[in-house]
Amino acid sequence: MKIDINYIARVEGASSVKLEIEGGKLKELKLNIWEPPRFFEGFLVGRKFDEVPDIVARICGICPVSHMTTAIRAIENAFGLTPSPEVKIIRKILALSQILSSHLAHLYVLALPDFFRLNSIVEMLPHFDKEIKRFLRLKEAANSITALFGGRALHPVSMVVGGFTKVPSKADIEKAAKELESLHGDALETLTMVSELKYPALENHAEFVALKG
Repeated sequence: MKIDINYIARVEGASSVKLEIEGGKLKELKLNIWEPPRFFEGFLVGRKFDEVPDIVARICGICPVSHMTTAIRAIENAFGLTPSPEVKIIRKILALSQILSSHLAHLYVLALPDFFRLNSIVEMLPHFDKEIKRFLRLKEAANSITALFGGRALHPVSMVVGGFTKVPSKADIEKAAKELESLHGDALETLTMVSELKYPALENHAEFVALKG
C-alpha cells in the first residue's frame, strides 16, 4: 500500500511525505521539504547598501534578526568597519531573543501537538490551557526583548550598518531584566515538561563515513 501526503503544514517551508507499507510493515518513507525560489539575490542588485538589511529581513518572519545581522556584517566587512563592543553586545542580545522566540514556537506550536497526538496547537487549547498560557507568556517576553533593542518585534528597524539608530534607556533595560527574571519558573516548567516527553525510537542503521573513533 502506498500513501502520499502532499502537504504538511507544521514545518518551516512546505513538505510532503510518501509511505510504502508492505505486509503491515513500513517498507519505505520519503520526507521532502522544499521552499520555492525567492529571488532575493536578484532584486538586491542595484539597491543602496543601507537598503539591503531591511530587505533581506523580509526573507523570514521567524528569523529576521539573523538575516538582517548577516547582511549588516557583510556590508561592514566590505567597508572595513569594526562595530564597537557595545554594538556587538546589543546584536547578541537581539540574536538570543530571536533564538528564544523561534525555539518556543517550534516546541509549543510545531512539536508538542505530535507528542499529544493532536493535529495542531488549536486542539491543545481545551486540554492544555496551562501550557498554552505559559507559552504565550514566554513568547511575549522574547518578543518584547526584540522590540526593546530592535525597535519592534517583527522585522527590527533600529539595527543599521555601524550600530543602532536608537538604544533603550538603562531604566528600560533594567525593567526588561526583571520581567525576564519573573518568568524563571515558566522556563523551568518548560524544561521539566520536555524532559518528561516520551520520544519515539527512531534509530536507523547507517554508515558514518566521516566519523572517527
